Amino acid sequence: MNEIKNIAIGGLAAAPDNPFKVKMDTEMEQLIENFAESGVITPIIARENGHGKFEIIGGHHRKFACEYLELKTIPAFVQELDRSEAVSARGG
Repeated sequence: MNEIKNIAIGGLAAAPDNPFKVKMDTEMEQLIENFAESGVITPIIARENGHGKFEIIGGHHRKFACEYLELKTIPAFVQELDRSEAVSARGG
């Protein structure tokens, strides 16, 4: 079942083959400022990885911004995808 739920930040893991790099730059500073003012409007995309945690498919920058702000949870659109589908969805 695909659904949006709030996931504990500590329960999220980047995909081992994640091609996207997250860094503190002007865009990240703006994202953090936006989240501090308005919260997270767009959920990340994640899948359950079978170990009681979730793997990020899309939204690594949003997770970083939430960690920076010391938020405990993040909204996530949880999709039922296998490993191959997750890699394809990421563009990897």
